Amino acid sequence: MIIWKKEFDTGINEIDSSNRLLVYEINEFSQKLLSEKNKEKVIYLFDLFIRITGIKFKIEILFYTEQLYNENEIIAHAKTHNHLIYILEKAGINYAKGNIATLIPVADFLKLWFMDHMISSDKKITAPEKRNQLLGSSVLS
Repeated sequence: MIIWKKEFDTGINEIDSSNRLLVYEINEFSQKLLSEKNKEKVIYLFDLFIRITGIKFKIEILFYTEQLYNENEIIAHAKTHNHLIYILEKAGINYAKGNIATLIPVADFLKLWFMDHMISSDKKITAPEKRNQLLGSSVLS
């Protein structure tokens, strides 16, 4: 389970709210994934989480693009999102093929991915010096 910590805050309300929702969704998905016994429901949980996460990621990238963040950083950030979706899709397929051992590593992976993503990607792209550069631009003034 991930517990939101103040150190996860980026100082950008839109991103922080979205990430708090992602933490909630990861926790819910992980808990249901490990407790659900019905194979069809587990496959549905994978599909639902992938869709919800994909939408959240698209909104986040749109926000960064609209705020004129550096294009290369946005692309790198989006790649971390795409990697997560790929891993989840692969795990869902493996589970559907009968590999139930997939479930525990997925729950652990999500927690580790989120922690790493916050430190190496969200905090980097939203660093105060970058926000200050944006605030000085004519587009955001």
